[in-house]
Amino acid sequence: MAVNTIPRQGWKPRLSILGFIGGLLTGASVVVLLQQSGKVYPSLTILIIALVVGAVLGGVVVPSIFRLVALGRANKAIDRVNSLGASQAAPTVAAPTAVPGVAVAAPTPAPPAPTAPSAAGAPPSVPAPSTAGAPPAMPAPSAAEAPPAWVPTHIVPSAGVSAYARPNHKTAPVATIDAGLKVRLINTQRTWSQVEFDNGWTGWVETASLQAL
Repeated sequence: MAVNTIPRQGWKPRLSILGFIGGLLTGASVVVLLQQSGKVYPSLTILIIALVVGAVLGGVVVPSIFRLVALGRANKAIDRVNSLGASQAAPTVAAPTAVPGVAVAAPTPAPPAPTAPSAAGAPPSVPAPSTAGAPPAMPAPSAAEAPPAWVPTHIVPSAGVSAYARPNHKTAPVATIDAGLKVRLINTQRTWSQVEFDNGWTGWVETASLQAL
């Protein structure tokens, strides 16, 4: 089982504003004490050096040392907690001790895997039916016969002729057939004939206005 461990804390230098202020005051106090004792003349250079040394010691060095000591104690506590958690997560299982007069049952072996059936017991194969008694195959139907080609039977005389949609003079003509065009006669009704052009168009004209070829 996985155990969540607490990571150790890393050390970083500590900066303290109050330490800087205290260091500056301490450096100035040291200069004043040295002046009063008559050991150092309080020049500007000595004052600046005292202030810088006091600020570095009070604002960086001393707070970092205190932080390092506290960090070492915290890491030791973290190590103790991690080791305690690891020991609790992996308990040891004691082997069973033999009891006099009591037989320990051996583990039962696993059943053997079933074997595949042999081919001796397989059902006999059934032969495929022969095609001797099958009915003869029907021949494929032949393609439909193509329609007869368009063959003209009449020609329009030189005067031309009017074509109608129905064999009736009461309706307006739908087209005027130019002279010399050839048509094919496909139907007749009294004095009317239905003709077909080579492009498939049909119409009704007077039979007397056509000239046979």
